Amino acid sequence: MQKDWKKTSCIPHYIGYTLKADDDWPEYKKRLQPILERLPEDIEGHVRHPEDSGLPIVVGTASMMGWIRNWMGVENMSYLMYDDPDCYGDMVMTLADLTCWVIDQVVPKMKTKLDLGFGWEDICGKNGPLVGPYIFDKYVAPATSRCATSWKSMASISSASIPTG
Repeated sequence: MQKDWKKTSCIPHYIGYTLKADDDWPEYKKRLQPILERLPEDIEGHVRHPEDSGLPIVVGTASMMGWIRNWMGVENMSYLMYDDPDCYGDMVMTLADLTCWVIDQVVPKMKTKLDLGFGWEDICGKNGPLVGPYIFDKYVAPATSRCATSWKSMASISSASIPTG
């Protein structure tokens, strides 16, 4: 939950989180399973408009860390990475699984190939990184590479221009 300001734009003020600790993850994860019914019935119609626009076809992906940070807050995420790294790793891989599943469901219905795959990470604060190299290398990098591999298989650009880890 966040407090929105009526007359100004600023960084959100979070007052609570739906995901607080590793004990909450199994129930939260149930809502993140790939289900075909969540896709629009006329998926071909949805992909036709961007293709007909003549603009580059871009597929954005989840951040492997940013979504978790938004769900549980920086402090809770930071503790989780060290108190229960396997739970954190499961969260990261769940996001990668969902990202690849959506790419696998949507992109093959397109007539054209992807021009760009876009992902983001916002993992540093003003005093340094929010994640250590060990946790990043063990959990985040493989998930990001998995998404890049999925992009590569459906992209119109050369695979040499996509970093994979």
